[in-house]
Amino acid sequence: MEPRLIPCLIISTILGLQISQATPTLEHGLIDMISMFFCFIALAIIFTGKWSKAAMGLAIGYGFAWTGHYFFELNKPATFTYPALSLMGDLMLWFQIATLQLSP
Repeated sequence: MEPRLIPCLIISTILGLQISQATPTLEHGLIDMISMFFCFIALAIIFTGKWSKAAMGLAIGYGFAWTGHYFFELNKPATFTYPALSLMGDLMLWFQIATLQLSP
């Protein structure tokens, strides 16, 4: 993963949390996910100048995760209901692996 995309992930996660708190009466999973996606792509263009790497990274990462959930674990991923919390969990897991607090 390109290091310049890390601020994009953090800012888009914060945006998703703010939207989920601002729209408590709506079914906000889809709204959060769409806003986080577009925020991440826009910030990736600003930070790296290319949107293709960011989009490819999201597609590959979430594609494998959703395939595993649907076909192997036979459940629905939390990304659809709580996308900001799901992304925060992904970032926390990545940080723990990167700092050797958790073995891969």
